[in-house]
Order: sequence, then C-alpha cells, then structure tokens
Amino acid sequence: MARNLRLKIAPSDTMYIHDVNPAVLEQFEKEVGNVKVAQNVRELAEKSVRLAILPTNTTHTHVMNTYCSIYDLSWQRKLFH
Repeated sequence: MARNLRLKIAPSDTMYIHDVNPAVLEQFEKEVGNVKVAQNVRELAEKSVRLAILPTNTTHTHVMNTYCSIYDLSWQRKLFH
C-alpha cells in the first residue's frame, strides 16, 4: 500500500514512514526513494496528512464533497478517480 501511494503522489513530495522493523524501513527507503524514516510515531503524526479511504461507487459522493469542502483536496481527483 505504501509503495502504491508513493508512486501516485508527486515526485517532489516527501513521504514519511515508520515501522517497528528497521530492516523493512531501510529496504523500502532503498527501493522506493524520496521517503524519510520517522524516528517514532509522534514524529510521523506531526508530519502526516490524514487520508480517508472511501468506496468507489456513487454513494460516497456526499462524504467526498463534505471532506473536500473542509480540506483543500484538489489533488485527490488524481489519486482516486
């Protein structure tokens, strides 16, 4: 999931990652690039953007419209549509 997300966001954007297994973090950093390893979950939360996963059918339209009215999600169409 993290790999797919990294491939879909702008190359200039930095992705922060954290895992309990340091070897996984090192491997992901080498393979994917343009990621920074957060030292703990607090750092990750402070640097994070909140994502919401919504179904891809027409019933989610009102939820998406509300969410988009609160946050600037002009980029979300590129990721989810």
